[in-house]
Amino acid sequence: MIVDDPQLLRFKSTQYRVGEGFHFGSTSALECDEGADTLDTLVVGSFLYMKKASFNESVPVWQRRTGSRSVSFDRVLFFQDPHSGSGRNVFAILSGRGNNENLVSDNPKLRDDGTFSPNCLVLIESPAPVDKWLGSNSNGQHGVPLIEVYGSLYFIDETRSEGLNRPEMPITVQALRMCSFRIKATMRLSSCSFVDTACTNLSCDSLGMRDNGISKSQCPCWKVEHRVGGVVACAALKVDCQGICNPGHSFMVKNFTSRQFTANFIEGETPPGLSAAMILDNRVLRTAMRRNVSKYINIVNLNGQWNLEGWIKPGLQMDRGTVDNSSAGNARNIPSQHSMIASSNLIYHITSARPADSNMEGAVRHQLEALKMNLTSFPNLPADGAAGNVNLGANVDGA
Repeated sequence: MIVDDPQLLRFKSTQYRVGEGFHFGSTSALECDEGADTLDTLVVGSFLYMKKASFNESVPVWQRRTGSRSVSFDRVLFFQDPHSGSGRNVFAILSGRGNNENLVSDNPKLRDDGTFSPNCLVLIESPAPVDKWLGSNSNGQHGVPLIEVYGSLYFIDETRSEGLNRPEMPITVQALRMCSFRIKATMRLSSCSFVDTACTNLSCDSLGMRDNGISKSQCPCWKVEHRVGGVVACAALKVDCQGICNPGHSFMVKNFTSRQFTANFIEGETPPGLSAAMILDNRVLRTAMRRNVSKYINIVNLNGQWNLEGWIKPGLQMDRGTVDNSSAGNARNIPSQHSMIASSNLIYHITSARPADSNMEGAVRHQLEALKMNLTSFPNLPADGAAGNVNLGANVDGA
């Protein structure tokens, strides 16, 4: 439960307040009853990430009454539902091309100023019962439920909402569809580099901008003017669960890029003119940054650990028992929903990594602040790799 009473919620930059008689609902409940009364229902979502459609891209959607069809969209936004059970706790919202056109109508500025970004909490008032699922499997069994939002999203102010709690949500490796998690964990930095991104704003947080060694050519942010620095850390992380959920479970995350995560190690803004090559071509700077990132992570590990939010999506593979090797053209070799089974090969995605303890002791905070690097004076760095006037943070010995 986020809060005991919905009326205790407060919101950012709006006059909206929750009215009397409203109660929290879950998307899993909205999936079960197409005739449910949702007039007084509230759904909470923690924003995970979003994807932008390529030119004329459509997605397969299974609808309760009409079956499978393709739907055009500009963006698809994925959210974690803290009130749904593990394994069925992700829902999606389509945006653009006639889909949910009033998502930020209450205060459009919040879309581009960094408020609408991964890990933010939103409230949906009176959503319709779910009758569509993202994905073409029959009955939406492996699809992600699509929520119709007739009005605006309202952005919850966590600091002003009395008694608000974001509970841990376990990793469900047996889930048959995309599901999310929120865990307490320690992390170990396996490798770290710095990459240029095509990110133009704050909404996507530069998540997923590096894949299989290749940087993506565009990001899903709404605003296209280039107003932020494009260099972010690209990390490989070993994650060990430490909280009440999945104790002892560990996994690897590769190619993790996040503007919010990178901001932990940078003092002030990243200069828009800075490129990854400027860092990587300078021995002192690249070594200092990698060591500082590792030390920052380790200090947080020892002082409250990390709150991690993310998602997994089990893949599907053909059940070998349905394959007839005697004939490549045999009808039994044609995949169907009955011949596909869940794959054990899971890929973990982190969408938010933040220190779990927001009230660390002053001495610990001082250590973390000392590791931040000021790159605004980067042009003053001499070509020979000496530190020059750049603040390289603490403890860069051996660089």
